[in-house]
Amino acid sequence: MAGRNNPGNIRGTGTGATAWDGAVTNIPGQMQDFQSLDYGYRAMVIDLRSKVQSNGGSITWDQWAEIYAPKSDGNDPAAYAANMRTWTGTDRVTTTQLADADFMAKYATGAGMMEGNRQGGLNPRDGVTFNADGSIAEMC
Repeated sequence: MAGRNNPGNIRGTGTGATAWDGAVTNIPGQMQDFQSLDYGYRAMVIDLRSKVQSNGGSITWDQWAEIYAPKSDGNDPAAYAANMRTWTGTDRVTTTQLADADFMAKYATGAGMMEGNRQGGLNPRDGVTFNADGSIAEMC
């Protein structure tokens, strides 16, 4: 079951420094509840940045999907990767793209849609911008 205000179905990390900002719940392995949709999108952005950085600054959508949407959770990683390639117009994510508000809006919307979440979907034409910490600076 998806957490509230959690468009990316981000899981809890446990207690301490690894807890997500804005988390209402933080049970390891279970879907988080966030105080607001902004915190849920922020967690998605930070999660993607972490995956890109831990893979040397570049990750393919196929690599991302195996981590983000594993078969063990009942997902189809190949479908996730194919849809993200379509929605973002690229085969991989690089550190340069992480600073591009248009790209990040496409990512957040696409990943949220794959998770079955339609709440507050981001549309790049809506002028969505992200702060350096991954939070949404503006969402029209």
